[in-house]
This record gives sequence, C-alpha cells and structure tokens, in this order.
Amino acid sequence: MFVALVAEGKTRQELQTILGKKRSAIQQYASKHKIKLGKIKRQENIWFPEYVLIDGIRVDFSPCDRDWLEKYRWRIDTYGYARTYCPERKQDIRMHQLIIRDMNCGNYIEAVKNIHHKDYNKCNNRRENLHVFANPKQHWYFEKYVCTHPNNPRFGFKHQKEALPF
Repeated sequence: MFVALVAEGKTRQELQTILGKKRSAIQQYASKHKIKLGKIKRQENIWFPEYVLIDGIRVDFSPCDRDWLEKYRWRIDTYGYARTYCPERKQDIRMHQLIIRDMNCGNYIEAVKNIHHKDYNKCNNRRENLHVFANPKQHWYFEKYVCTHPNNPRFGFKHQKEALPF
C-alpha cells in the first residue's frame, strides 16, 4: 500500500494522515526501501487584519503586530503553536514568544517557557491574552489551583463538580 501511495505522488504529510504513522517512521521505511518521497506542499499563509491562516488553522494576534509578523514564514508545530525560524537567535521560536519579546522592547526574557494563554487557546496570541509568570512553579500553581477556566486541561473533574450548581 505504501509503494502504491508513493507512486500516486503522495507527499510525506499526506502519507502521515492516510497511514496514521509518524513522519520519522515513514521516512525510515522510505530510506530502508530506497523510495524517494515528494516534498511537503506548504500552503501560503493567508493574512487578515487580526488573524492569519497557517496550513488552514486560524492563529489570532493583535492588529498592531501584523506588520512585523508578516515578515516571517509561519507553520504549526506538533504541539499546535505557530512557529518560525528567528535569524537573530538562529533557532525556531513560537509566535507568542516573539510577541512577548516585542512587548518588552525587544529584550528576550529568560522565562519564555512561562508564557500563559489566558483562554488556553494556543492559537490566540493577542497581547491581552498572554501573561508571563516569573517561574514555572508559579505557572503550574496557577493552572492547578487558581484558574477555573473550563478549557484548562489541569482543571480536575473534582473542581468541575464543585463548581456546578446542581
């Protein structure tokens, strides 16, 4: 089946969705059997005043960030965040990290892992939706004990049951 799909001209990404395998497994099988795979066809990002469509997924941002965000080529990573290559740091960086850097006058903060999306939507990178914690312990404590947002993955069933009026 794999060889037939490759003969049809399917890309790695299409093979991943059809076969339900990880990219590394498909690449490993192809190299083992000396099969050349087509490159992933990337869609162009479609820009709107307050959001961008990246590979068909809507990613929100504040209108004041659009001008400089358009300079980068964005993609969605395996964790669901918008990501791009940052030439200044010579590594990949997520959109919300760049926005926080811009909010801090271009300074990279050390706590890039402690950025919290208030509505738990990884694709909502509006400035008013981002909050920076001083350390990971504060972030964890906030999500575990303080925040009762229904989209919170750490908000346990016990707490939900108590919050219901019946």
